[in-house]
Amino acid sequence: MSEKGRIGNSLKKAPLHPLHPLFAADAKGTYRSGKPKKGLRTVSVRRPGQKGTLGALRDYGERLVCVRYLKDGIRCKRYKTVEIIIHEEDWTPPPQAHRGAFAPETVVAVRLPSSGNDLRARVWSAGGRWDSEAKVWRMPYKAACKLKLQAHILDDEGDTP
Repeated sequence: MSEKGRIGNSLKKAPLHPLHPLFAADAKGTYRSGKPKKGLRTVSVRRPGQKGTLGALRDYGERLVCVRYLKDGIRCKRYKTVEIIIHEEDWTPPPQAHRGAFAPETVVAVRLPSSGNDLRARVWSAGGRWDSEAKVWRMPYKAACKLKLQAHILDDEGDTP
């Protein structure tokens, strides 16, 4: 097929209007994130270079992240969407205390807030033990994460990071 024929066929398809049912817009036209519209489901997600992505790869090159195929059972439509990178910049992640710094079985020192016997009971049932000399709770890192106590884990000097 000639280039003109290929372009001509693609122009015959009407572009999706912002009020199209595929978009999750409310009555005011404001877009919201959340679950997809009722009836819309993802059939498959293809990475660049896989079957069904070559046209998009040719159009978008290295900016292509994935091609997603969707079906709408209510409206009896199929959609092919592409996810592309539109902006790139350098970024330094903020320091996050203890994120992945310990093996799950490593015993860490945790200083609990003064309030709440309920939290102490949960720490005890998760395997935590009171260290009266250091005045801290000792428990496996995995248990501290499960109880969302990462911010209360003490570093080597005995301070919370």
